Amino acid sequence: MPKYDVILVDGMNLLHRAAHSYSLGFLSEGGEWIQTGPTYGFISMAISTWEKWGHAESQMIFCWDAGYDHRVALYPDYKANRREKKESQAEDEDDDSPNLLKQQKGLRKILTVAGWRQAVAPGYEADDVLATLGRIFGGQGSVALYTGDQDLHQSVTDSVHVLSGKNGKEDVWTPAEVIEKWGFPPSRVAEIKGLIGDGGDNIPGCPGCGLGWAKKFFTQYGDVHAIIEAANKGVLKGEYEGKNWKSPSLTQKIKDHEAQILTSWELAKVVADCPIQLSNPEPRLDVLREAFDRLRFTSFLEGRKWEQIRQMA
Repeated sequence: MPKYDVILVDGMNLLHRAAHSYSLGFLSEGGEWIQTGPTYGFISMAISTWEKWGHAESQMIFCWDAGYDHRVALYPDYKANRREKKESQAEDEDDDSPNLLKQQKGLRKILTVAGWRQAVAPGYEADDVLATLGRIFGGQGSVALYTGDQDLHQSVTDSVHVLSGKNGKEDVWTPAEVIEKWGFPPSRVAEIKGLIGDGGDNIPGCPGCGLGWAKKFFTQYGDVHAIIEAANKGVLKGEYEGKNWKSPSLTQKIKDHEAQILTSWELAKVVADCPIQLSNPEPRLDVLREAFDRLRFTSFLEGRKWEQIRQMA
């Protein structure tokens, strides 16, 4: 199992995982239900990640979204589905599920008084922050990008790996694993996603073109521009894994959606040089203990977990 010098965590991804795994809370003196599961789970999972994948000198940095201005400028409907969901959650005060936007605000204050580092880039997503810091720290040592987002597969190098946590385990994505999944090296992932799209981010791509067809097209023609050029000249066809193929229907769709495919490619690219704001707070352990006591996080207040929290600062 590799140990990394720097572990960069997609903060919202980890918070979502924690919210689905922990349902802790308590009744206040006034009878209000205080939801604490996502925050407790986030800290617990962060400790476990640092212990499993880091070493005594490892840095852990939590990266957060701070907009996606340049992508909306390219494509106004980018993440429109998620924006509508966030607006609905913000308005729904009676929802029994944890409001992660509120949880995030309190959690980030706790991380600050714990002395744990956080990073944002105004106008950019956490993916861009991870990619930028991965590029910087990857030139100095080994880096893990802890995220469930496959967009970061394009940032994988020999020294920068992606850790994807799911169902209680983590997959390690090295260049070899990325090639096995996508059929091409990390540098081509954004280009492939430009063709197949991404429903989670509302990136349209080419309708009806999945990864299987994309592999055939890229193997035969080389890149998106060559695929589009070939589609405008005739039916796309070729050979893949010893079998002949052709697709008149996708040829027409690629011709009809040329501009959309190229825009999707740009949307899928992570920004590896965004302007990072990286905090380096001094631990305020007395305030942290008060916060843990108030939230009834008694297991964090003593023993091994408390020492780990201090070491991670």
